[in-house]
Amino acid sequence: MVRHQSCRGRRAARCLAASGVAFLAVQHLTGPTYVIKSSWEGEPDSLKDYVGIVKGLEPSIALPALSFERGDGLTLSVDQGHFAANYKGQLGKDTSLGVIINDEQAWTAALESGDGKLKVRGQGPSLDGASWEAWHSGSADGVGDVSLYFNSSKDYKLSIANDDLGEIAGTSFSGKLTAEPAGMVGHLEARRSLPGNVDVKFTHEN
Repeated sequence: MVRHQSCRGRRAARCLAASGVAFLAVQHLTGPTYVIKSSWEGEPDSLKDYVGIVKGLEPSIALPALSFERGDGLTLSVDQGHFAANYKGQLGKDTSLGVIINDEQAWTAALESGDGKLKVRGQGPSLDGASWEAWHSGSADGVGDVSLYFNSSKDYKLSIANDDLGEIAGTSFSGKLTAEPAGMVGHLEARRSLPGNVDVKFTHEN
């Protein structure tokens, strides 16, 4: 009985030794081999988080912005994967028009003429939902420099500035008035020169 067990032990040792030699030979010929195993357990909805992690590991490639100018006021460009067309032209001596539209049909149109400017933004061929804003500035006799801004959201800002409101008893006056939806702010400044090259200035703002 002891001899039978001894024979079986020798056969097992020879098999183990042969397996070790085979493993070393394969490792010598092919190099180290690594096996990675993974498993997933959980509800089907949690697969969404797994998919998000996998997407987060994907490489992100940022292409440089490209543009092509045709020479007739039209510029074609590609930026961050979006195509856009930009047109600039003259409608008259003092009037210019600019239009930008991209592949999502978002567009912006700007019209400038003299001291005024109008900008309109929209989506698609319809003007429904479009927004606009306008600026105008100029000078009026007896009033001063006037600038006005207003938009489609009913916001506005009116500014009137006059550096020469007149002079009383050697004191000259200037002022500025700003009006917005929140209210009006007035600024009055008085200046007077005293003997000895001394200038005195007084300001008041409400």
